[in-house]
Amino acid sequence: MTVTDQVGLTDTDTMNVTIIDTFDIDISEAALSNDWILMSYPNQIEGDPLATIVDLGGDTQWDIAQWYNPQDPGNEWKTTSTFKPPALNDFTYVNNTYAFWLHITVYGDGIITLVGNLASSGEQAVFNLRAGWNLVGYPFAVAQPSANTFGTAFSIGDAMTYDSANAYRVRFYDWFGENHEPGEGYFIFCFGDEDLYMWAP
Repeated sequence: MTVTDQVGLTDTDTMNVTIIDTFDIDISEAALSNDWILMSYPNQIEGDPLATIVDLGGDTQWDIAQWYNPQDPGNEWKTTSTFKPPALNDFTYVNNTYAFWLHITVYGDGIITLVGNLASSGEQAVFNLRAGWNLVGYPFAVAQPSANTFGTAFSIGDAMTYDSANAYRVRFYDWFGENHEPGEGYFIFCFGDEDLYMWAP
């Protein structure tokens, strides 16, 4: 970069500029469902939910996150919260293939802005599905027909997604007729163990 002052003197400096990806997740609908929302995120970030699910603007906050782990029979629901001692949290890892319930305490602008790279077209995500119910996210920032993803698996039966108007906060999801949308989460029932592959559109 070269700058010139009022008397014509110039100075040249080299600057490195890092461009970061962000993605906005609208959580305002949680206000209609007792402040809970079922969500995922498309950013390629992973780690402890307390350090990962952080609003860039800082004005939207949560206190409880829950994830369903079918690989731990009898103790499937994993929880982390901002108010418990860390040793009592057992939902300690999340990435963009997960979906989870998030309890919103401060709505701010109604948006959670997450920072992290977004998948390029053709990039792959793998889901290790287990027999029974699984809670999975949509890991890409561009929508696509779910027939291209769920429809490629042999073992998937029913699927459900978030619906703030429903008494149970979920509805059946037509995975041959609906699109995956960034930020959505899904309960899917599998008749057997299977790896599901998705590619970014």
